Amino acid sequence: MADYATEGWMIAHTGGFERYADFVQGPTEPPASKGGNLPEYMRPEKVRQLFELPVEFGGFEVASVDSRSATIEYAIKKTGPHSHAVLYYDTKDCISFAHKENNGMGSKAELAMNSPERTWQHRLPEQDIKEGTAHFKLDGLIPQTTYYFRLFVGHDEGKSWDYESGHFTTKAL
Repeated sequence: MADYATEGWMIAHTGGFERYADFVQGPTEPPASKGGNLPEYMRPEKVRQLFELPVEFGGFEVASVDSRSATIEYAIKKTGPHSHAVLYYDTKDCISFAHKENNGMGSKAELAMNSPERTWQHRLPEQDIKEGTAHFKLDGLIPQTTYYFRLFVGHDEGKSWDYESGHFTTKAL
């Protein structure tokens, strides 16, 4: 570790991990390893993938809202093979914490992380999507209530949440 402060690198002998100080600036090519060629996982094309999401979201629009329903449209700029999406929604923004059934089992920390106060409690059924505009219809909403939503997309090559959540308020009866 002494070399890290002066030369900007360290080697963890238990896993062959190399860390370069100048590498934190972005997906640039790291300097050649002192031991010779870079391992496969450190090749520039592999490292660039660390800075890419498997889905490119193009934004969303609340297309319509009434007292008990809303339609959300998401622009999907890029996705992979066999893409599917789930729209999560609730009366609070739960960022990227989806509720997981655990039947009350697990540590206190696991149970707290999965509590209704911290996780999305509502979701639409998974639907297949492609590049373009995806439509999501929410029904059974409560009038004059603010709802938050966030899209999760998965496919054969990865999964990703949209960067941001959206919100809307249903109309009065």
